[in-house]
Amino acid sequence: MPNRIKHGFQIVRHYGNLPTIEGYPGLLSQVFINLLSNSLDALEEKGSDQEIKEITITTSLLDEDAVEIRIADNGPGISGDDRDKMFKTFLTTKPQGVGTGLGLANR
Repeated sequence: MPNRIKHGFQIVRHYGNLPTIEGYPGLLSQVFINLLSNSLDALEEKGSDQEIKEITITTSLLDEDAVEIRIADNGPGISGDDRDKMFKTFLTTKPQGVGTGLGLANR
């Protein structure tokens, strides 16, 4: 992943004070890598070489049993049609054979 971050890209981190959580580290890592990869793809498509391309990662404690990890970018956004179906398994806006879609992350 670090080799995909080019000059003009900025990663902004806002990490809250989180407790240790139970989960599946390998699966969570896959989700985070897919989200970051999608952000990088969107920013690369954005065009302007002059503009700072930014990904913001924010973590926060929602309550004693829930944390929130938010990955956002200043890319072009997701169209309304795609937003309505973005978590369908294997749906992708990328060319055939590239990407598996976010549906696999929504389990």
